[in-house]
Amino acid sequence: IVRIHWNGIAELFDSGFDQVETLWPIHEGNIYHDEVWSDTTWPHYIGYTTVKASGSLKILPGVEVYALDWTSRLIIEGQFEVLGNEEQPVTFGVRDPYDNWGGVTFVNNYSPRVMRNVIIEHADTAINLANGSLQLSGAEIRDVQTGILITGGANLSAQQLLVQGLNDADADFTALSAIWALKAGNVEIVNATFDSIYYAAISVDTLASLSVLNSIFTRCGAGADVREIWPAELDYCCFHGNAIDTWGPIDLGANIIFDDPMFVGGTPFDFHLAPGSPCIDTGDPSITDSDGTRSDMGAYGGGTTGIDDGNFAKPEIMTLRISPNPFNSTCRIDLGEIKAVVEIHDLTGKLVSKIDLNETSVWDGRNASGEDAPSGVYLFNIEGSSKSAKGILIK
Repeated sequence: IVRIHWNGIAELFDSGFDQVETLWPIHEGNIYHDEVWSDTTWPHYIGYTTVKASGSLKILPGVEVYALDWTSRLIIEGQFEVLGNEEQPVTFGVRDPYDNWGGVTFVNNYSPRVMRNVIIEHADTAINLANGSLQLSGAEIRDVQTGILITGGANLSAQQLLVQGLNDADADFTALSAIWALKAGNVEIVNATFDSIYYAAISVDTLASLSVLNSIFTRCGAGADVREIWPAELDYCCFHGNAIDTWGPIDLGANIIFDDPMFVGGTPFDFHLAPGSPCIDTGDPSITDSDGTRSDMGAYGGGTTGIDDGNFAKPEIMTLRISPNPFNSTCRIDLGEIKAVVEIHDLTGKLVSKIDLNETSVWDGRNASGEDAPSGVYLFNIEGSSKSAKGILIK
């Protein structure tokens, strides 16, 4: 018997209702504070989960994140770091491999937004970049309908990216586009491999600029499709086996090749370059591989990403204190000399009250309607910040 506890932890019981063990964490609803997902013993499950602007989420190496069903998605309004490594990537997928899920959606313009050494599978849209900027590196995106959708003038910087589709119109997960710049800002791609994309690896409707270096396009309906005259430059790239290599007004550099890139292949397919590949040591000479030689083309060429592991940058230094704590009727909210608006939420994420510290520093234990709030744990969140504190109301 599995029981889902109030704190999102699944617990396993035997038929006599004795607890056997605690199982995987389930994250649903809103995240208003700083969270770090680090447990690699069990997968982390998500429903319709939102990291609010006041919160942040950091996911550490080796963590597996799985969607519960097709309605599941991860909405990022605040700060977000996925910090996998080559030995322990972070994996996003779905509980049922025959199902799909909504992927990761970015809204608002908060930073940092970093995803490094990550695998995303079985999504309608793996990454929906609707605002702000994203640094993406060491990513593998497979069995999706759209790899990365860019709207709202958002900016993308991607390095060492692999997007693999099925190139089959009848398949459940046909990659129509690896990158679809519907309304994008600046898009920069260095060392990518796009394989078996049914429509176009890169499809551009509107953007500020597009730069693609050291990338391989194979077995796609089209390598790059730019529908209007936008600043689009591709150089040190390999096109092979596509129905159409490029479409529209694209500035192809002088270092484009059309030879077989000679992947290692096998089952599962290995996109590393085999010895003798024409894509080895023929990338942009200003970029070096990790061994110090001239860069290779493709997802496994190029050097380190240069994306720092650093902690989230906080715009202010503040300490949020609730006193007394626990309290039985009223409490004082202390931010020192800083005046801000503090939101008070219950553990379901419901907004209970707002306190403007310019007017008062006391919460009287009532909700916005003037009714007494029940006993329980409450989250005090500084509006526009990821700072939060817990207060316990006991009556």
